[in-house]
Amino acid sequence: MAQAVERTPGVVGLHGGRFGEVATYRPGGRIAGVRLGETAQVHVVVEYGTRVPDVAAAVRDAVAPLVDTPVDVTVEDVAAPGATSTRPDAEPPSPTDHPSGRTS
Repeated sequence: MAQAVERTPGVVGLHGGRFGEVATYRPGGRIAGVRLGETAQVHVVVEYGTRVPDVAAAVRDAVAPLVDTPVDVTVEDVAAPGATSTRPDAEPPSPTDHPSGRTS
């Protein structure tokens, strides 16, 4: 399910919530940003400049065939243009990746 969400146009990545409380545990590890229960909760970071309602609807459409429950999508954050991942283990962009060449 995480892969389907991350392939959705406008989604930069999954988000575990303010305290990392949104997660699913399964063999092989923890999946931040997805919680399964009475509903499928999906928390995402969207790319700046996208239409949030459209991205949320696309995420819902991507997840719905994979679960037997309603899908709730929460947009936790908006990422700067050109961001490629919100995962904590991702490599930070180099200064040359920033359009201005500066890091801040």
